[in-house]
Amino acid sequence: MKRCLSISALALAAAITLAGCGSPHRHQYCRARRRQQLEQHAGPRPRLATADVVARIEAVGTKPARFVMELMEFFAKTYKDAQGFDYPRVHDPCAVAYVIDPSVMTTQKVPVDIELNGTLTLGMTVADFRAPAPADCNTSVAVKLDHQKFWDLVTDALVRIGDVEA
Repeated sequence: MKRCLSISALALAAAITLAGCGSPHRHQYCRARRRQQLEQHAGPRPRLATADVVARIEAVGTKPARFVMELMEFFAKTYKDAQGFDYPRVHDPCAVAYVIDPSVMTTQKVPVDIELNGTLTLGMTVADFRAPAPADCNTSVAVKLDHQKFWDLVTDALVRIGDVEA
């Protein structure tokens, strides 16, 4: 890593989690390797939109809450089919939650770059956790999420929106 790019920390959390894998036959290996690398640096990845979370949002009972449920069902199926995840990731809501309340997640300054030359990694976002970030590093990566605070924020927002006319 030669430099730190000015890239939004919020976009990086999503990009690092879902970085591409090159050829399809390497998909299983790459997914397992990414998980191993992330766990080495940030601990096991949590299951975000679990059944209890879905039930909590469903209990709000409003049209916006039902819409969120439909989105979560769509993303759950898509992630299961495409990447084998049992529960959908919620990158965009995490980004919004961070803007509302940065204490919802812990970030770490890390050099980040986009691979422009790799045969198998072309277009992947690469975060270099191997050494401390240089003093001029201006990129941060989310490494930990306060799940309770995050889902409290989401649920509270849905309650505050209330029922709306279509």
